[in-house]
Amino acid sequence: MLLLGCLSIQSLTLQNARRLAAVSRLRLAEDSLMSASQLLVATLQSQHSCLLPLALEQWVGAGCVRAGELPSLTRGEVNAVPYELLSWQPRATAALPAPTATSAGAELLLELRPPDGQPALRSAFAVVLQGSPPRVRDLRLLGLRGIAP
Repeated sequence: MLLLGCLSIQSLTLQNARRLAAVSRLRLAEDSLMSASQLLVATLQSQHSCLLPLALEQWVGAGCVRAGELPSLTRGEVNAVPYELLSWQPRATAALPAPTATSAGAELLLELRPPDGQPALRSAFAVVLQGSPPRVRDLRLLGLRGIAP
């Protein structure tokens, strides 16, 4: 009986350790996704602000960015983990926090592809833009949008 009790405690301890490791990996991935979104938005604002009010599909024909620059805008690496911009979609101000008469926004969807065969994670962010030319006023995490195999 004592041996069975010890095995049960050891099993629970191992399960808890695995759960904590998984939570830690998820938090690190969420951190990397936030860093990637901040890097992307900062790059767009400083070098390609003309793209901010346009959907990702319109970036190619926007005329304010060379075609060779687009891959570096839609793909990158943060904390040695590659990420990809899956979507940049302008949104109505009503869907964003604290809209003003001169604000607009976008929703961006990023995918993080961790090494070691771990599943890819997707997360959405709300970007609040203001003024003309648009400037980023706020960047907020909307949450994880899924795990890709």
